[in-house]
Amino acid sequence: MRSASAYRNIALAIVAALAVTGTFSPARADDCPGASALDSSLIVERDGRKVSVFHLADGIVRTIYRVRGVTALETTEFQGLFPLERIDDRGRRKTFQPRPISRHCFLFVSGKR
Repeated sequence: MRSASAYRNIALAIVAALAVTGTFSPARADDCPGASALDSSLIVERDGRKVSVFHLADGIVRTIYRVRGVTALETTEFQGLFPLERIDDRGRRKTFQPRPISRHCFLFVSGKR
């Protein structure tokens, strides 16, 4: 029966042999899409789920989430951060209206106590 250190040495030898022969490459992420890719859509697919991202005019970003080919959620966002509209799988639409910031939101007035 071998000890744990013997198994560790064997594993290190296998990794070293793979690294030397060139068949072992460290895992890394793909490059991020550049500015030229913003003109087209971006599609991410994983485990039967698919997300399509469309960059429209004036900073509007539209995303469509699909699960097994069925649309589950559609969102429209400003700059991809602030939600403007949301349509779920049952067809319920929710629209968000941005409100201007009023001065009543600020409790402190400069120069007064």
